[in-house]
Amino acid sequence: IQTGYQTAEDGRPVVFFVWNSTIKDQIEKINKELKKVVAEGKTALKSNVEKMFVVVLNAPSYDEAIAVGADAVSWTEGAGKSGEAYANMTAKVEANWATGEKVIPNVVTGFDKTLLAGDKAIEVSALKASNSKEADVRYSRSGEADDYVAKATAQELVEHTKKAIATTNKPAEFNAVMFYAWDDFLGGAYLCPTKTDKAYQYDMDY
Repeated sequence: IQTGYQTAEDGRPVVFFVWNSTIKDQIEKINKELKKVVAEGKTALKSNVEKMFVVVLNAPSYDEAIAVGADAVSWTEGAGKSGEAYANMTAKVEANWATGEKVIPNVVTGFDKTLLAGDKAIEVSALKASNSKEADVRYSRSGEADDYVAKATAQELVEHTKKAIATTNKPAEFNAVMFYAWDDFLGGAYLCPTKTDKAYQYDMDY
């Protein structure tokens, strides 16, 4: 509905879905709602738009993502153990990029879940409905004491980014690269300028 919402080259709104057990139904339901909104003229989208441009994140496989209605696939965070090299993690991430014809490469800026170890795990829940006393877990994160990779140098991050930009199987309709993440400090993945131990000074390396 909002003017300026990100669209693919063909005018479809770009929507990201994290893989889950009801994803196919979710995509079909929202496409139906989108078609109705466009038909009623309640949107800034072109009148010929009938469905979203769907990017599915973290699917078990490329083929499974396409089968549920994805136009492209991508992933979010990386993984690693016991301070292994950042390059080890990005090698695994970069291998994912070659798994299909329409991939949005994910540049992973770092990985460190040690802040979520043990009793520091987080869980966010919400009521199922405004008049309900039952709650659903909407979001949970945990980690282990060895869930981290070595901090990337700025040059390593640049090289990882260059490889993502050079990847040739990005979809023509949405020729994009995705960064994980701007400010996931709990997961050790960020680009955001960060405070240093010196007053009013920030680390701008990334």
